[in-house]
Amino acid sequence: MSNTRVRPQYANMPTTPGQYETVVVDPPWPVQKFPRRVRPNQTPALDYPTMSVEDIRAFPIDAWASPRAYLFLWTTNGFLQTAGTILSAWGFKYHATLVWCKETGVCPWSPFQFCTEFVLFGCRDGKRFREFPMGTLKTHFAAPVTRHSEKPSIFYEMLLPITPEPRIDLFARTRHPGWDYWGNELPPPGTTWN
Repeated sequence: MSNTRVRPQYANMPTTPGQYETVVVDPPWPVQKFPRRVRPNQTPALDYPTMSVEDIRAFPIDAWASPRAYLFLWTTNGFLQTAGTILSAWGFKYHATLVWCKETGVCPWSPFQFCTEFVLFGCRDGKRFREFPMGTLKTHFAAPVTRHSEKPSIFYEMLLPITPEPRIDLFARTRHPGWDYWGNELPPPGTTWN
């Protein structure tokens, strides 16, 4: 048996590389569930495939992002430092961390409940925000949790008035107005979740 790793192959890549000015990436980080007494039948596998950190770092971001693009990279507590190195490896300069404050979370091993997720914001070629009053948006936002790993609509709505077009959401789980999307977890058009 060979230990050779094969990089993932990506379907439906853009025909025009580097066309997006605003890119949101929510990579499937290699997290695992942990055993809990309250859920003894829970398996360690997630409901979706994950990628290794190496494969995330090797993801062809330039197929999507323009040389002047803004990047918003979603991450969790466990991958916060790693996400910063990936942002840099993809050629983006770190600018800020946005924080999603959730109503609930997990307590994996300490008294702290992990009820936040993070979005690292980086840019390649200076700051080109649309005309918008400085300091209007905060670096944190609150929104309820919906489906597992689905990001809140308020995040995408917050970015619409300040970021350049065209925009894309990579590894998307939901469609948002004003955004193109790419991902294998998208429901068919017109699907609503209860």
